[in-house]
Amino acid sequence: MFIGKVVGSLWATRKDEKLNGLKFLLIEKQ
Repeated sequence: MFIGKVVGSLWATRKDEKLNGLKFLLIEKQ
């Protein structure tokens, strides 16, 4: 789970800022 959090965070950061917020919310909920 921790790895998924880190990967999601990095992937979101690489993408657009809008997706960054969305990815963060999705990861936080999961």
